[in-house]
Amino acid sequence: MKRSGLPKHITAYWRDGKKYVRARRLGVTYYFKSLPGTEAFAFEYQAWLTGTPHVEAVGASRTKPGSVSALIAKYYRSAEWTNLSAATQSTYRGILERFRADHGDKPVDRLERHNVRHTLFPIVSLALATGTRRGELLGLQWGDVNLDAAKPFLRVERSVEETAAGLRVKAPKTARGRRNIALPADTVAMLRARKVEQMQLRFALGQGNIQPTTLIFGTVDGGLIRPRNLTKAWSRVCAARKLPRVSFHALRHTHVSVLISAGVDVLTISRRIGHSKASMTLDVYGHLIRGGDEAAAKAIEGVLS
Repeated sequence: MKRSGLPKHITAYWRDGKKYVRARRLGVTYYFKSLPGTEAFAFEYQAWLTGTPHVEAVGASRTKPGSVSALIAKYYRSAEWTNLSAATQSTYRGILERFRADHGDKPVDRLERHNVRHTLFPIVSLALATGTRRGELLGLQWGDVNLDAAKPFLRVERSVEETAAGLRVKAPKTARGRRNIALPADTVAMLRARKVEQMQLRFALGQGNIQPTTLIFGTVDGGLIRPRNLTKAWSRVCAARKLPRVSFHALRHTHVSVLISAGVDVLTISRRIGHSKASMTLDVYGHLIRGGDEAAAKAIEGVLS
């Protein structure tokens, strides 16, 4: 049979004395029901190529229930997918298939553990870059960040707290707790990459696109991460990397220490980390401020002379 310009993944086979073709992609084989060269075959091939929901792959029946591949296949058959424009489907399909190539055989329940590990780098980076508290980081939503502004920033509006009754979202303790924090360029790049990775996961699970209320750091199903689980993950990484056993909150102290060493004034630091008063920042970090007395002496010397 002539290939008629079909890709190399199309191969021929015989059935009931007639020549049919089959195609294999991402470990799944699809057996075309229409004869090559017919209008029905052209339609069926195009449907298979674009992932149109009604095309059922034979290999899909062998896909493990609850796996990433099974969920992606289910999403392709959903009403949400059908209602997307062809251009949007093409964009989303590229994201989904790349994700399936990496995680297709994994059970979805394993993605929870993968997500916690994968989330740790960006959340630690953001903690160091902003000095934000653990609960504030876990409460951040994509609507709280503006990565396209001339001066990108994030806004702290809420915090996640773990109580005997479970998790709850609360407002910052003081008016100063609600604040804008400027973001350095490398942090903006990290958050952009985080957003793309999160989109891949959401599409794979059929959750649709990221919304302003979507958590930046959440569970696989979009829920809140327990603060203590974040602390445990951080402790495990420190132990595995043979790093000093410091608390997650120490990242906040590190941020402030770097700012003080760089000569940033206490009032700016206090507002950045959400202290109610600059005096609180001085009480906690005043011992790190050095050389102030020598600078004062030089300043007054200039006046007296």
